[in-house]
Amino acid sequence: MTRGNDGKMMAHPHFHALLLVKPSYFTINYIKQGDWVEMWAKALRADYLPSVNVKAVKATLDEKGRKQLDKAICETLKYSVKPSDLALEGDKGAWLHEMTKQVHKMRFIATGGVLKGILKPEDEITTEEMISSSEEVQDVGEGRVAFQFKPEYRKYVYAPKYNEYAD
Repeated sequence: MTRGNDGKMMAHPHFHALLLVKPSYFTINYIKQGDWVEMWAKALRADYLPSVNVKAVKATLDEKGRKQLDKAICETLKYSVKPSDLALEGDKGAWLHEMTKQVHKMRFIATGGVLKGILKPEDEITTEEMISSSEEVQDVGEGRVAFQFKPEYRKYVYAPKYNEYAD
């Protein structure tokens, strides 16, 4: 979900999907990006052409030469809301609060087919694998997003003055 540019309280839900296809897909039944756009618009019953980004992802090899899809899975599922969209200066957490209220009890991650059950609690996927991009690794300092309880609102609100750690 990304924060919209067309209004302070607007959000644009979107999907990240990992589709497993046979190698022959790229030669026989390949679906062009434009066709994905048309099919997605039809499925949405939209009066506009939605943005569709399709990329081929290849498995990496582990130390024994076995194909591993971990990084592709982590990259695809890495976040449902970008940290930079969570709170903006001046909105006092209103967007985050509204988004949280609207997505309450929604399921954001689902697996099926050959991937069914692949994301189990006992799987060891490191924090670094979940947050770093397979295309680009960024070295960022540790930060935090702070909230403070406001009795007058009977809720927590974004408190940017507490985002920095005390020296």
